[in-house]
Order: sequence, then structure tokens, then C-alpha cells
Amino acid sequence: MATVHFMHGFIGSGKTTIAKRLARELPAVRLNNDDWIVLLYGRGPHGDKHLDYVQRIDKVQWDLAREIVRAGGDVIFDCGTWSKSGRKESVARALEFADKVIFHNIKCDIDVARARCVRRTESGGNELFICADAFDALLSKFEPISDDEGFKVITYDNNSESESGDIEIKEWRYAAYILPVREINGKKQVAFIRYKSGWHGAIGGRQDGDETPREALCREILEELGESAKFITDNAIEVPEKMHAEIRDVSFRRAKNEEHTFFITKIPATTEFVFCEKDNPGFKIVWLDVDALIDEKIVIFKTARDYNARVLIPIIEDL
Repeated sequence: MATVHFMHGFIGSGKTTIAKRLARELPAVRLNNDDWIVLLYGRGPHGDKHLDYVQRIDKVQWDLAREIVRAGGDVIFDCGTWSKSGRKESVARALEFADKVIFHNIKCDIDVARARCVRRTESGGNELFICADAFDALLSKFEPISDDEGFKVITYDNNSESESGDIEIKEWRYAAYILPVREINGKKQVAFIRYKSGWHGAIGGRQDGDETPREALCREILEELGESAKFITDNAIEVPEKMHAEIRDVSFRRAKNEEHTFFITKIPATTEFVFCEKDNPGFKIVWLDVDALIDEKIVIFKTARDYNARVLIPIIEDL
């Protein structure tokens, strides 16, 4: 099934960094207006000619996209898809020759994006010339994508950067997590980590090297909860069905097609945990009633919520 992917985000948000990575992983052919403009017409600024250049290149890219899809390949339009009307038109156009359309929504604070844009413009490289004044002028034309548009959207948070200035995207393909379960006043509760951003996630993390899920879990417990919490892995039951999650919107944990191995263990009702990983101050352990795992008011990944209802909650209720 051939797919057309659209990158969505403002200048400096990190669209191209993620688009290049997606192009390698899918694989897909990436089409970028700015690359073509710089190659054919130079960095600029191009003044009144810029719109004409964009329209010419846009026609070539859509013709090329059609041929790529006909040959069985996926296409990534590495542009901003800034306006609501433009997105609607682009989707209709893509569905004339493709089976599926996905938007990749890149979230980024405007101040961070502006700083990136200015930095690369001043570097004198092969990037399109966009000064701070031009950045601010174009911002008024940007319309963030919204749920009511009805498109399939994968969201990324790209505010963090590595020392080199590139956007840092962590890929965690395999991970091991545990759900400690306690019962208080006839109600079962599950321990979750509450992140600074408000999200809730299970205790655990990625597997390193050749670790088994259980080995990874034991290591993560020591790192996150300390030696006193080691007992929760002793009688942990591995859930027979793994969970697969798509890219998720958490600033410090971005992953594509992550596979989760879950463990469940019942512990004394008086148990309390303290999150002690020094690199993540402000995180804490909270106890959620089992039914909260599918409550829309609790911020948990959609794929996790579906998996909780279908797989984890029935197991927890039987403990």
C-alpha cells in the first residue's frame, strides 16, 4: 500500500531532520522544495521571485510523486503544509494516486525554532536564506494542524537538541516495563511514573545490547527506584502478548514502532515507591486505579490505552 507522507511544522521545527530519518527507515523518497530552490536558484533572498520558484518546483514534485507511487514507492513531502485549506487540497491531490496519507506533526517552541533558523542562515551553508524578520513575518501564515481535520497524524516533540545543534531523536525499538499492582479497600491500583510534561508511563525502559526483557527490567528498576524496589521483579509475570506503539509525543522519549514487553506483579498494599533517577528530577511514582488506565483524562498514549483495556486490565483483575 503506497503512502504519501506530509511533514507539518513551522520553519526550524525539525521537519527535514525527521523526514530524512523517515526516508531511510520506511524507505521513501523525500521531496523538499527548499533543496530544489537552493540548487536551481541559490540561497536567496529571492524577493518577488520566490513564489514563482515554489510553484514551478511544486508542479515538478507532484508529477514526480505520482510516478514514484505508481512504481510502488512511498513519498515524503518535506514541506510545511502550513494552512488548513492547503492540507485539505494536498490530501485530495495525494489520494488521486496513493492509498494512504499520513501527516507528521513536528511540535517546537517558536523561540527554539527561531534560534535554529537564524543559526543556520548565518552559517552560510546550503540552507535557504531566512532571516529573523522573515521568520516572524511568515509566522502569521502558519495554522497548526488540529484533530477536527480528520487526518492520520503522528506527533513529535522536537524542542531538545544535541550539542551539535541537531535535533536529538531517540529510537527505542524494544523495551521492558513492569506494572506493580496493589489492592486497597477492594480496589486494585497500578504504579506509574508521572513525567514533568504530565504524561504517565510504566516503570522500566529500553533493553541494552543482548539483554533479555527480564534482565533489562531488573536493571531499570535499580536505576529508577533503587535497591529497595528490587523485590518487585522476583515474582513478576511476563504478559504473553507484546504491545507495539507508533511514534509518540513525549519530549524526552521519541520512538518509532517500539515493542514493549510488560510484566505484572502483585505487591503489599502498604508499598510506596520513590523515583530516584538523578538525571530526571521532578518525576514521581503515582498510583492509578485500574480503571484510570483507559480514562481519557489520564494522559497515556492512545496505543497503550487500547492495549491496557484489551490485554493488561483483564490480567490485573484476575490477580
